[in-house]
Amino acid sequence: MTSVSVLDGFYEDIDLDHSYSSDDDSDSPPRKKRRPNRIWTEQKMFETGVEAQLAVTLENIWKEAASSKSNTGVRVEYQCTAMKYRRNACPASIYLMYHATSSKVSLHKTDCAHANHVSYPTLRTAGMRNIKQ
Repeated sequence: MTSVSVLDGFYEDIDLDHSYSSDDDSDSPPRKKRRPNRIWTEQKMFETGVEAQLAVTLENIWKEAASSKSNTGVRVEYQCTAMKYRRNACPASIYLMYHATSSKVSLHKTDCAHANHVSYPTLRTAGMRNIKQ
């Protein structure tokens, strides 16, 4: 018996006309939502990098997310830290551009406003309100 005759019997059992795509979408994993393209606008120009970093740290809501180098300079991106988990992240972000041709640093912000910010009163502030009344 040759191997070809064994394979002929094997392929007879397979239904080649059957479509393997399921109509039930509940089995497929949910698709990730693509973040819309953000529009960046230049907000401020600083003379030195120290001034720019000081301005970002004084706001106390930004954390460094990524940095990249290019011919124009070094770009350092910051994300809003208002939300604890990235899946609920605030769409607002900024970046500092350290220009390669000069010592100036520019601050750019997205057009997105801060979202999902819910401030819960802490026990200390709630207690202080009761004492003051």
